[in-house]
Amino acid sequence: MTFTENQQKILWFTRIRWTAIILITILVFFIRHVQGAEIPLLPLFVIIIAAIVANILIPILTMYYKPFYEEPIYAYLRSSADLLVVTLVVHLTGGIESPFILLYLPELVMTAMFGSILFAYLLAAQATALYAFVCVFESYLLLPHYNLSDPPAALYLNHSYIISMCVALLFTSLLVVYMSAYLAHKFIEKQKEIESLSNAQVDFMNQVMHETKSPLTSIIGYTDTLLGGSFGAINEEEKEPLHIIKRQAQRILNMTNDLLDIARLESGSAVLLKKMVSLGEVLESAIQEMKPLLDSKKLELVLEIDPHLPEVPMEEVKIIQVVINLLSNAIKFSKPGRKIFISTQLLEREVQVSVRDEGLGIKAEDLPHIFQRFYRASKEAVAVRGTGLGLALTRGIVEAHGGRIWAVSGGENKGAVFHFTLPL
Repeated sequence: MTFTENQQKILWFTRIRWTAIILITILVFFIRHVQGAEIPLLPLFVIIIAAIVANILIPILTMYYKPFYEEPIYAYLRSSADLLVVTLVVHLTGGIESPFILLYLPELVMTAMFGSILFAYLLAAQATALYAFVCVFESYLLLPHYNLSDPPAALYLNHSYIISMCVALLFTSLLVVYMSAYLAHKFIEKQKEIESLSNAQVDFMNQVMHETKSPLTSIIGYTDTLLGGSFGAINEEEKEPLHIIKRQAQRILNMTNDLLDIARLESGSAVLLKKMVSLGEVLESAIQEMKPLLDSKKLELVLEIDPHLPEVPMEEVKIIQVVINLLSNAIKFSKPGRKIFISTQLLEREVQVSVRDEGLGIKAEDLPHIFQRFYRASKEAVAVRGTGLGLALTRGIVEAHGGRIWAVSGGENKGAVFHFTLPL
């Protein structure tokens, strides 16, 4: 499943909350059973359980309820709930003496870096107000105070100390928000500079590649003309060098086109003309195109395609290219007489296509790198001709559609499976 930027941020916050929940649980156990402080365990564990339940529900709402991750009011409510939980824990673990006061800061840092700066400043003031509320009410005995020290300390009755702690928390929170926002701003600026340089490099490479295509096309065209006898008859000895020239020129032209496509996909400048297409028909088109190669190598193609697959939003030509590249890869590394399997699986919010072969396989150390440009895995793979760009281009196309692609292999001579998904 592909998530929007806002969804990814919320899910990342969820992982931070799990860390905080585990930390609180461990520290509560330590304070109660190691230090022997008389803190109320039942209310603390009720709060922890409530936080666990909320943290389980948040990803579900994030995936299925759009306003939850799009509307600012929900972001404010999530952060306010976090601050309230921290405040309750602070109250139950010593109030002004509690070490959990530090848990206010991660929420402010995350909000300043990934949310609105003004929103983060508001939360800093809100955190200070909640902390002051607990400390003041404990000092006037309107709330019970739970001592962490033995003999009990009377800091919670010292109004000057309470004011100094609240002021310190406020200014520390504001400083943390400012520094986090500043660092986030600088990071974004640097990222934009890198993207600008990357785009300039892509533009330069595009220009060079386009200039390269014209003479290559001319070479291929004139070679065909010579082979066709338009400039006079040529003998068999003369034809072979011309065929070599044409093959090599075509190989360079194919590499040039692949590099241009990869550059456009990686820079985000490629425009996909998506429409609802039958995935089964796309697979059939790719298979028909590769059938001569399958037959020439005497490979059996086994299809396990779900006939009830829904239509999928895609640029049909690009996805056909993906399937052709994966099939071509399987054919190259398969010995004559073996089988190649193509299967589909309908998942919850995406469809998965798998291409499995019984060929050379992929070593474990090569698996993380096979989608990189020009990467060639084993010595046997080097012997198989190719540009080393097919899988890199395939990954770019799939990811541009919002899908995922990965490979699995049992090792050398145990075949390989390439899976890719497309969101529905």
